[in-house]
Amino acid sequence: NSDMAIFDCPAILSVVDAMILAPQMRGVLLVVAAGETKVDQVSMALEQLRHVEAPVIGVVLNKTPEAPSPLPFPDEPVLLPAAPEALSA
Repeated sequence: NSDMAIFDCPAILSVVDAMILAPQMRGVLLVVAAGETKVDQVSMALEQLRHVEAPVIGVVLNKTPEAPSPLPFPDEPVLLPAAPEALSA
């Protein structure tokens, strides 16, 4: 029994898996690779998600260059709450 499940799908612009699952989700995060994903690719992916009425709640920027952390414990993950209205069904 769990409150949340995370589905990791292949790239939206490559295969249809994410487009089939996304409308069934309560929230969708678009993962973007820093320095690799082009702005027009992000725009196309967001447009496709809008087209299937997927509830996009945010974007994750990964593969960022390492930088000194201002946090006292840089190896600890920082979880930020989503806006409650984004997760209401």
